Amino acid sequence: MMWLKRILFSSGVLACVVFFYHWSLLSPLPVQESPPFYRATSPTGSWSPSQHPPDTYMNIDDFIPCQSEAKTTGCQRRLPGAILVGAKKCGTGSLLHFLKFHPAVTVSNGEVHFFDRPSNLRRGIEWYRGEMGISRPDQLTIEKTPRYLVSSIAPRGIRDRISPKTKILVVLRDPVERAISDYAHEVDLFGISGSVDIDMANKSGRLWSPTDGAIYEIQSTFEQSVLNDEGHVKKWNALVNVGMYSVHMQMWLDVFPRDQILVLEAKDVTTEPLHTMIKIQSFLGLPLFYQKKYFQMNPQRGFYCFNASGELSCLGKRKGREHPDVDEDVIRALRDFYDPYNQRLVEMLHQNFSWI
Repeated sequence: MMWLKRILFSSGVLACVVFFYHWSLLSPLPVQESPPFYRATSPTGSWSPSQHPPDTYMNIDDFIPCQSEAKTTGCQRRLPGAILVGAKKCGTGSLLHFLKFHPAVTVSNGEVHFFDRPSNLRRGIEWYRGEMGISRPDQLTIEKTPRYLVSSIAPRGIRDRISPKTKILVVLRDPVERAISDYAHEVDLFGISGSVDIDMANKSGRLWSPTDGAIYEIQSTFEQSVLNDEGHVKKWNALVNVGMYSVHMQMWLDVFPRDQILVLEAKDVTTEPLHTMIKIQSFLGLPLFYQKKYFQMNPQRGFYCFNASGELSCLGKRKGREHPDVDEDVIRALRDFYDPYNQRLVEMLHQNFSWI
């Protein structure tokens, strides 16, 4: 009978083991405290600083910057998880200036122009990686090249050579104001270029894709640069073409889902930088960092500087250059030209803009 008792005892132990094993599978695991991240469910998600107490914000010195690449520390150059693609003269420089102070962000070394220039594409993805800043595993690398927005090859290049999950940042402004600002920029940096040989441009195939070949016609006045002798808008001129936002945004929506593209207004970057940076912070899933006290207006220059470390940091002296006075008839002609493109932009993005 002893052998029978042993079998019954063993069966009981086995049953208890089986019971407690299944009970452990059904019981909820202890909840681990999540880091103080806020992840937006959509590019238009709202956020209020009052939702989090001050002690959940990161400090600017929470990450020790990587001095060099090292496997032991995880410091290396990584491909970007987000790219600021434009538009030119829409405040992308200000945006990147604010972004680079976030402790969980590393930015590229200037405008890389990898995905819009075949000559750089031929250098390969490792060359591109080498143009990124050195980052830790828990930091996000961000690149900025405003020409990407209007490049026909950039959207698919980013999707195929980086990741289809790459986040896209876009900043837009009144296209008429953008054109005037662009004209002042080109004159300041490169001077007057004179007339473009239209026949030559047609033969080269660059006329109707000026931003892939960057055709700028910069005359002695803004009016002569954007209107021909008959008063028609020169839509092939990059001064005008860049502001045809709906044409360019369609290229990106054909490649990336809408919820991976955050579209901002330039005036919000310059007049409400805290609100704008909180929106970007949420969209990118970054830890909380930006606070009102970090943004300080420079009264002499008329735009915000950043101070999170006790040292005021402002953009370069070329920012805020003087713009030419433009005749109202020219402005009216440009507004009439842009109107259908503006209406299409609202329809495709389901988003309103202050200039429309």
